[in-house]
Formats: sequence, C-alpha cells, structure tokens
Amino acid sequence: MKTKNHTQTISTLAALAGLALAAGSAHAATTIPILNGDFELSDTSIGNGNNTNIDNWTEDVGNAYVDYGQGWTPETTDMLYIGNAAVNQDLSHNWSATDSFTLEMIAMNPAWSGGATEFKVQLRQASDDVVLWDSGDMDVTGAVLSGPVYADPAKHIFSWNIDASAFATGSAGEQINVRIAAVTGTVYADNVSLSVSAVPEPTTTALLGLGGLALILRRRK
Repeated sequence: MKTKNHTQTISTLAALAGLALAAGSAHAATTIPILNGDFELSDTSIGNGNNTNIDNWTEDVGNAYVDYGQGWTPETTDMLYIGNAAVNQDLSHNWSATDSFTLEMIAMNPAWSGGATEFKVQLRQASDDVVLWDSGDMDVTGAVLSGPVYADPAKHIFSWNIDASAFATGSAGEQINVRIAAVTGTVYADNVSLSVSAVPEPTTTALLGLGGLALILRRRK
C-alpha cells in the first residue's frame, strides 16, 4: 500500500528529473574567436581593389579583397568583397556531437539590392576540408533559396542555428573551419561570428535526476 510519504517522494523525483533536463538543455554559449571577422585588419594603403592578403583569412577560390569605407548600409567601414571567390579560416575549436552552434553575418551586394547575388557559408573540418554543414545558396535580399531563415531584413543579418548531432560527415574531435563563398554575382560580407554551447544527451541529464531521487529515498528509510 502506498503511503503519503511514498507518493510525495515519487513527485519529488519527477520534479528533480525535470529540473535536471531543463538545466542540461540551457548551457551558456561560448564565443569561438574568428580573427578579423569584421575585416577591419587589413592594409588600408592598398585602397579599393584586389587585396590578396586578407588578414587571418585564406582565399581558396578566385580573388577576394577588403573594400574600404564604402558606407554601404548597415556597415560603414571595411568589409569583405567576394566575386566568384571564397575565403576560409581555421578556428580554435574541435567539434563535438553535442555542440550547438549559432553562426551570424552580414551579407549584401554593392548595389544594395538583390538581383542574382547569392552566397553560401560552410562549416568544415580544417584537416581535410570535409563539409560538416552547408547553408545552401542564400540570396542577399533575404529570400531563402535553401537552408535556414533570414534573420533581419533591415540590417541584412543572417543567422543560423546548427546542431552538430545532425552532421552526416566528419569525425568528432576535429578542428573546424568556416568558409564564405560567392555563388553568383558579387557579395559583401561582414561581422562574421560563431558561438557554441554544449547540449548534454537526455539520458545523462535524466540519470542526474534519478540519482538525486535515490539520495532522497535513502535518507527517508
């Protein structure tokens, strides 16, 4: 026969398990440094034109450079210019299947209009360039050709939430790389940022809650 104390104990256990699950799903995000993610660190003496030495970034396709002080809204200072080109950077983070990434950037074209201007962003493995995640072709006007939702049309800010558990390729523990590529036309990119939080597996957090219950039961005997 169940006692009142037994029923209360079961209720307490359920509450503890729920709290453990909630705590496990809400971990603070950590910023992964992207060096020169705002493209302000470059040789301004070169001026507008083909600058093949973009600090901290590597060109892997075509020609890219930093455009200086053009004043395109919303960014009034330096920005990356890519036309049929791509740049990438190795980052100081080794990915895990429990990683939850948030990637953000500004993207626009020089005429501040859409047209056929498209770009894509990728997360890759630094060691072998295996693509872990691809945004799909994105129109700078914000029309989603494929991939996640366009974040802020007024500021041309794109934002993606990326769950590493969905990666179909790659090997956990490998260093990651971020790549920005123009697909068609000319694209300006700026203010690239990446953050990550770890999401524990549900079984782990549930066990934490059950462990708390076991302690309560032991004390009540």
